[in-house]
Amino acid sequence: MNERAVIVFATFGLSLIGLFVLSPWSEKQFEDFVSLDKEVLDLGEIVRFKKGEGAFSITNRTVTPIRYRLSADCLCTRLNPREGMLQPRSSQTVVVSYSPKSISDRDFSRKQESADVVLNIVAGDVSLSKFLGVRATVLIPLTVAPHLLHISSDAMRESFFDIAFSVAQDVESVRLVRGPSFSVDSKLGPIDPELRVVNLRGSYDLAPGAYQDSFELQFTLNPSQQKRDQTFNLNLPVTVEIRPAYTFSMPLLAMVAGDRLEFTVMPREGISSVEVTCVSTQSENIELDRTAENSVRVVCLEKSTGLLPVAGHVETELRCTNTDGRVEFFKDYLPFVISERSSEESHERVE
Repeated sequence: MNERAVIVFATFGLSLIGLFVLSPWSEKQFEDFVSLDKEVLDLGEIVRFKKGEGAFSITNRTVTPIRYRLSADCLCTRLNPREGMLQPRSSQTVVVSYSPKSISDRDFSRKQESADVVLNIVAGDVSLSKFLGVRATVLIPLTVAPHLLHISSDAMRESFFDIAFSVAQDVESVRLVRGPSFSVDSKLGPIDPELRVVNLRGSYDLAPGAYQDSFELQFTLNPSQQKRDQTFNLNLPVTVEIRPAYTFSMPLLAMVAGDRLEFTVMPREGISSVEVTCVSTQSENIELDRTAENSVRVVCLEKSTGLLPVAGHVETELRCTNTDGRVEFFKDYLPFVISERSSEESHERVE
């Protein structure tokens, strides 16, 4: 290699060194403007289904205002505030809220999790960035299949739930502190020592609708070399959907002028009979007539008034009897829509 080539490579190398040394993105340059009171924020132990909180502070080390903006690498991390202006020689405390993201495991009840927070600052014509680590030890006391926490059944019948969940090896005992309001006899069985499974059982008898509540459970962890016995509570959310004791033969009455349709109200399993005691509508475009105990004929008038399409509902009052002789009354609505008849359209009519 000749002398000229050596000079060229040496000059190029010095340029690269100068680029990294003088670059405003270097850690040294960042600390000249802003300092953090910690490099890693340790939130300690967090129970699954709960949130952990911690804080760190940002300090402006200069005599000019500095704008800052914060972001996290996952939705599990919330920051408050996320952006603002740091006045000269002032500090800002940032609160970090962290929601565990681990999936529970039967073999152990502690997992290490981490996230990164990026701090961007603008000082005049200089833009700088720095990472701050967030870490936590997540206590995961149980595993439960999500579908077991979404219960559905029919009205007018006593129903039962049996939710089985696996308990981590570190858990010594589990106690039911409070059951959901829709069940007055919730009970928690013992932990199976071999399978590490415990069952949560109870009954409910509810009117049609959706219900949301939770089980409050208390866990006691076994002693460990690093930790003493620890007891903590968590709420296990559960939803219940109660279907009506009946179904309509069609979910929507779709008609055109002159149509005649007939719908039937049919009983679900465990219901011996359904009777339509009253049927009505506020629409002037249709007429209603009961043709049987649980059937109604709907006639769409030829001279339907108003601009089409027209929408409304048929109001029904129902008397339901289950197989045990229990009787309950319900009010329900069946929607309808009347549209214009096309030349190609044909409809089945009920004579």
